[in-house]
Amino acid sequence: MLENHKDLEKYTVLFQVGDGQYGNVYKALDRKTGFLVAIKAIDKRGKSVDELRTFYSEIKLLDSFRHPNIVQLIKYLETKDFIYIITEFCNCDLLDYVIKKDEYLKAEEVRTIALQLISGLMVIHYKGVIHHDLKSRNILLGSDGKIKICDFGLSIPLKNNNEETYVDKLKGTPPYMAPELFSKKSYSYKIDFWSLGVILYEIFVGKLPFDGDSAEKIRKKILENEVVWPKVIPTQLKDFLNKLLQKNQNDRMSWEELVNHPFLFSEETEEEMLLRESEYQ
Repeated sequence: MLENHKDLEKYTVLFQVGDGQYGNVYKALDRKTGFLVAIKAIDKRGKSVDELRTFYSEIKLLDSFRHPNIVQLIKYLETKDFIYIITEFCNCDLLDYVIKKDEYLKAEEVRTIALQLISGLMVIHYKGVIHHDLKSRNILLGSDGKIKICDFGLSIPLKNNNEETYVDKLKGTPPYMAPELFSKKSYSYKIDFWSLGVILYEIFVGKLPFDGDSAEKIRKKILENEVVWPKVIPTQLKDFLNKLLQKNQNDRMSWEELVNHPFLFSEETEEEMLLRESEYQ
């Protein structure tokens, strides 16, 4: 539970909703406003300087974002032993849970999710930040279909004029990591585009484009294997994903090409939908 602290007194903790490597997350009620909040309690004891720097960086980033598709920071508190990050409470499921439950989504649902992710990602990049760990477990999906991007623990600043950054330490979640990260080459904001492509492939097909039982096997597949496409996939969706999943980052879409791609403005036909669904029956 939470410490006794005057700034935490106005919150009534309802129950714990999650736990992780760095702390527990609680659903709580702000008695003053009547709003539900999520309180992440991070125990500072035993944490390294680098780990603490990561937490402070995430707080600073969250505080700079104001967008409906990014989890909203309300405030943060710090005591001798704990950091408390208080955000809006999202009555959502993790996107990866939805994938495991439903196996795959229709192209029109993929489009709806893509538009929201792109909208949130545009603000993140505009603020001069690379998310660096976009994955289905860092995306919340509400019952109303609204998407929320969260977890900025690995985010890094974009260099001036979109200049590339050099890999010094391998960080991220292997199935979602762009080839240039494994190759230890320079990289840019386009690593987020690769991750976006992986996520959208995953929610359409029901599995990751590159997976394995070890990070090394995943790395090898990402660097050497081609994407395997389902037998039936709308042409514009396939083209959109293919242009995100280019192994050479210079061949991936730019922001201008991304937001103007016809998939984002098209509609899946009933014939295409029925044909694809028949493949899974």
